[in-house]
This record gives sequence, C-alpha cells and structure tokens, in this order.
Amino acid sequence: MSERGGTRDTGCVLCARRGDFGPIDPARPHSGLCPRCRQAARPTRQAIEQAVVIVAGQSLQAAEAMDLAHASPEELAYHVGALKRSVRSLLLLVED
Repeated sequence: MSERGGTRDTGCVLCARRGDFGPIDPARPHSGLCPRCRQAARPTRQAIEQAVVIVAGQSLQAAEAMDLAHASPEELAYHVGALKRSVRSLLLLVED
C-alpha cells in the first residue's frame, strides 16, 4: 500500500491492479475489487493460483509444526495426508 496525494492505494484484491478501489468489507463480496473484476464476477487465473499456493503453504506449516517424535498414529496420518494434499495441489497447478 502506498500513499498518493493523501489517499491509500490498496490495489485490487483479486488481480492486484494498481489503484484505490475502496476498503475490503467481508459483508460485501465485491469490495476492494477493480471495475474489471467486478464485471467479470469471477476470480482471475492468477488469483486462483495464488490462493492454491497460500493454502498449500498453510497446510505445510501446520504439518511442519507438529512434533512427530511424540505424535499419535492419528497425528502421523494427518501429517502425511497434509503433505500429500499440499504437494498434489501444487503439482496440479504446475501441470496446467
């Protein structure tokens, strides 16, 4: 975010187009979006890819935070499953 002439330049939350498109309001699904993204009413490919990477990273962080030395069999199964899901989602992203 940068300041330009006293206004906040937040950019579009979906496509990262530069400009001030208003604050993000969870109650309004199109808040913070540029006119082009509002008109499309769907996420861009880049935004979907970014979301996949973010979710995979969060899953990996949760799996890495687990203490495997003292983990129960269920926790170990969760750990392996989380790694598998994260790697699979990233590989599917790369294949396209």
